Amino acid sequence: MIVEDYKQIFEEATARIADLASGDGNLPIPHISGWTMSDAVIHAGLVFSFVTKSVKQGSPIADGGVARWANDQSNHPQTSQLSDWFRAAAQEMAEVVWEHEPRDEVWTSSRKWPKLSGNMNPAMKFGPQASSTSKPCFGCAA
Repeated sequence: MIVEDYKQIFEEATARIADLASGDGNLPIPHISGWTMSDAVIHAGLVFSFVTKSVKQGSPIADGGVARWANDQSNHPQTSQLSDWFRAAAQEMAEVVWEHEPRDEVWTSSRKWPKLSGNMNPAMKFGPQASSTSKPCFGCAA
């Protein structure tokens, strides 16, 4: 897969999640017990924010990895407009990540990863999009 393919897949997936985020935030995520659409969108956006900040500074931004940082309420969005917040988080991460060459190693969470190792956030495919009745999830087999 070439860089342009990754960019297109990322843009399509994040646009779909942002669109879903503008709908009913209380929709359940069937395969994640107790999670709603809002929970999944916030989770994905926080992962993007963590990765963005880590890549920018060249090392993880917090001890304990993304989970501990994302569970800190002070890092959560201070808005009910999750669609706009998610779009901004996705756009910022895309700008930071695509500044690098495909073979560059970059800090993402608690260690270095090759940027284009296929390390796409599983929540993008199996979180918010799974609650949509029109299309179960982007890129999933029908």
